[in-house]
Amino acid sequence: MDVLEKLTILTDAAKYDAACTSSGGSRSFQKGHIGNTSSSVAGCCHSFSADGRCVTLLKVLMTNRCVYDCKYCVNRRSNDTRRAIFTPEELADLTISFYRRNYIEGLFLSSGVYRSPDYTTELMIKALRLLREMYRFNGYIHAKAIPGTAPELVQGLIAGGQAAMFTAQEGAEDSEQLAADDLAAARLNEKDALVALAASGRTPYSIGALKYARARGAAAIALVCSPNSPMSKEAILTICPLPGPEVITGSTRLKAGTAQKLVLNMLSTGIMIKLGKVYGNLMVDVQATNQKLAERSKLIVMEATGCSRAEAEAALDSTDGSAKLAIFLRLSGLDVQTAKQKLKAADGYVAKALMNCTKASPVHN
Repeated sequence: MDVLEKLTILTDAAKYDAACTSSGGSRSFQKGHIGNTSSSVAGCCHSFSADGRCVTLLKVLMTNRCVYDCKYCVNRRSNDTRRAIFTPEELADLTISFYRRNYIEGLFLSSGVYRSPDYTTELMIKALRLLREMYRFNGYIHAKAIPGTAPELVQGLIAGGQAAMFTAQEGAEDSEQLAADDLAAARLNEKDALVALAASGRTPYSIGALKYARARGAAAIALVCSPNSPMSKEAILTICPLPGPEVITGSTRLKAGTAQKLVLNMLSTGIMIKLGKVYGNLMVDVQATNQKLAERSKLIVMEATGCSRAEAEAALDSTDGSAKLAIFLRLSGLDVQTAKQKLKAADGYVAKALMNCTKASPVHN
């Protein structure tokens, strides 16, 4: 299958991916003319750059092959549809070719789950590394997280250490070397991703962290509120919300701090999904450490399985209060011990465990 045929299949499959919509263009290529907006050949969507411009993105999947059989998804395993998969090299070359022809200014990339979430994520990361590092592509990239990807250790560092959370550590943020020392102690390596924060985008500690991460081959991401900042020059990816001038000049804990907190909420929520702590839109790994959370666990089991309160309470009693296990128990029809084994074999992912269970109800994830 040639690249153009893959492009036809994978742009068509991508139009169902949430977050962006097709441009809807239908003008096909004609001899003697340039450009092609036919959705049968390539799909586009739009986003906004840090300076407020509306930019056109190539919207495509890495592959529409998928190991899952989610009933709502057009790319589900059981659906009779043509399948294709890009190599990282094909996708990177295609993106650059379109960019050089001024068709697009960036890439929107998602994917079905091919072989495993980890394998799929590795393919996507390889393509993105080719774009950023080999082609030196600095255009807009929106890459969707693949649910089920194995989690990496998450650590938080602050200039001046944990004491700086409660007592000002004057001057600590002015040292690039301090960031390097902290990351060396945390054993940052090429398998890690670093997100460095600073509203201004010029804090030496954060710049030093980005430099150290890139030197170690880790993904270096800047979260700033100032376009074209020194931190952006050191990062392979910049997230730059623009909240506007502060109500009190210089008090970046207001607008800028709030905007960055929203971004961090999005990132941490994505991590929770990847960790298998979410089923559907329910946080099923809730720890019932007080009455409020105990009640929430019952409601979650009831909503996920459609059972009564009494049935939810019985299921929770039999699973020592584990909402996740109680849900799987109700949906699979297995006994507790077998359910535990099946869920463990699926790395704690309810949807994956149900997919592997012949007695399962229809899967949603």
